[in-house]
Amino acid sequence: YFGAIARSREGGKGYSWNYTTQAEAEQRAINECSEISTTKNCEVLVWFRNACGSIAEASDGGAGSGWGADESLAERNALQSCSTVGSGCKITRTICTKK
Repeated sequence: YFGAIARSREGGKGYSWNYTTQAEAEQRAINECSEISTTKNCEVLVWFRNACGSIAEASDGGAGSGWGADESLAERNALQSCSTVGSGCKITRTICTKK
């Protein structure tokens, strides 16, 4: 099963999980993000298969993402990614597919 997380620069987000293809998961996440985003500039930050994905957002607007076999690994990877682009990073969402 595939999942994805998409985000726009102004902070809109979209999520998907338990899709049978990567393309379907990415499209669902982008569609959900685009419904919220005013500029419609959503991009997939991370996709994952039979795993978990996480997004961390910085207090200054940056964001990072990560994936892993479980929630804690996905979150650790997202925080590490976020710390390279911003400060004050916090996990804002973690989702997992069926395995």
